[in-house]
Amino acid sequence: MLSEHVCHGCTPYLTVFDVDYSSTVLVTTSPATTTGEHIGPVVPHAAASSPDLHECFPPKPLTPDLTLRIARDFCQDMSPSVFEEAGCAVCGQLTPLSKLSPKRSLGKMFHVLERDGSNITRAERLSESDTVQEVPGPVLDASCSGICIDCRKSVHNGKCPKYALCNRFWLGNVPDVLKGLSFAEQLIVSRVQHFNCFVRVGSGSTKMIAHAVAFESPTPKVYDFLPPPVEELDNVLAIMFTGPKEPVKSDYKRMSLLVRRNVVAKALGWLKLNHCDYFNVGISMENLNGYPEDSPPVSIQYKSMASNKPPEATSVFDTEAEDGVQDG
Repeated sequence: MLSEHVCHGCTPYLTVFDVDYSSTVLVTTSPATTTGEHIGPVVPHAAASSPDLHECFPPKPLTPDLTLRIARDFCQDMSPSVFEEAGCAVCGQLTPLSKLSPKRSLGKMFHVLERDGSNITRAERLSESDTVQEVPGPVLDASCSGICIDCRKSVHNGKCPKYALCNRFWLGNVPDVLKGLSFAEQLIVSRVQHFNCFVRVGSGSTKMIAHAVAFESPTPKVYDFLPPPVEELDNVLAIMFTGPKEPVKSDYKRMSLLVRRNVVAKALGWLKLNHCDYFNVGISMENLNGYPEDSPPVSIQYKSMASNKPPEATSVFDTEAEDGVQDG
């Protein structure tokens, strides 16, 4: 019938109806009980509990009590105590404060975290005359005062957590001589060079921005003397500077590519005393003195550009004339 129907006002779509057996209820009765009995229409239970489809729209304005409750719930959900995090003393992972419990409550159960004689921990040495010793007691992060739920449950049951620091995840505190190293200083104190890096520094009239791209080296190089000669750093690091004018000393100071000789010497001295992979590394003062302190240790390729913002990568909603920061 529909194939012979022609109407310019109808859309070229067909609707096919099918029986929904899931919403029907099968009633089984005996022939004797069906005589003269009228069975009314079956109403599904979902229809009886469904909301009124004829509710007024738009809804009524919020009442003062409902407005106050919404504001109070929002303030509770955005409270710093809800999303602030701290480290777990057992595993070291960042955990919300609401899921941390004081570690002093399990003080007598930390014997499952002791690893005496396994060379997992190591006390800091300040001179070559100091002997190599382990940190006594259970392997914990002393800077953390709480324990997460999973670690607390395992320790309470006398078991060692899977990601506990005592399972050779312990690193110890980072010393001050290693905290403030620049990017170039980190490269020359690393004994294993396993990647090559390209750094692009874009400078405008007032702002500066930098990007770094690292590529894995197919043949990592292991050094027996550190720092390596300054000539070998050209095989690891490449720098390109773009801007309206060539870089000067004030621009170099804003980059994290300068080398401070005294800082590098202190870092290598600490690593030689406290890192097991540096105990047989020689410190070459001749190579260290070959690094300049007022300019990057590698050659810089300069490309003249009026701005540090590429036109092809600029959004139509970006109204800033330059990218980056003015200080730092």
